[in-house]
Amino acid sequence: MVKSVNSKEDARMAEARIDKLVSLNDLSFKEEEELNILSILLTNWEDENVEFPESSKLDLVETIKFMMDQHGLSKQNDLVGPVFANKVRASEVFNSKRNPTLSEIKKLNEFLRIPYELLIR
Repeated sequence: MVKSVNSKEDARMAEARIDKLVSLNDLSFKEEEELNILSILLTNWEDENVEFPESSKLDLVETIKFMMDQHGLSKQNDLVGPVFANKVRASEVFNSKRNPTLSEIKKLNEFLRIPYELLIR
C-alpha cells in the first residue's frame, strides 16, 4: 500500500493502485478509504509537481499528449482500452476529426488525471 506520494515513482504506484481499486465492483469500507486517501495524496503531489502549460495555448490533442508523456505513455494506442474503444476512435480524436465523447472525457480525467477544465472547452 502506498502511504505517501513524494516522487514520480510514488505517483505511478499510487495511480496503479487507484486504477486497481476503481476496477473492482464492490469496494469494502477499507478499500474506499484507501482510494480516497490515495486520490488526495496523488492530487496534492500533482498540484505541487506537475506543471500544466497554459490551457489557452494548448488544444485538446496537445493536452492529451502532454499528460501521456507525464505518465510515460508515448503512443495513442496506449489509450486504447483505458480510454478509447478501439484504434480508429483514438485516431479520430488524435487527428482532430472528432471530439471525445463525454464518456471518453471522463476516462481521460480518470486515467491521465487531466482536469476537466482542460478537456471541456
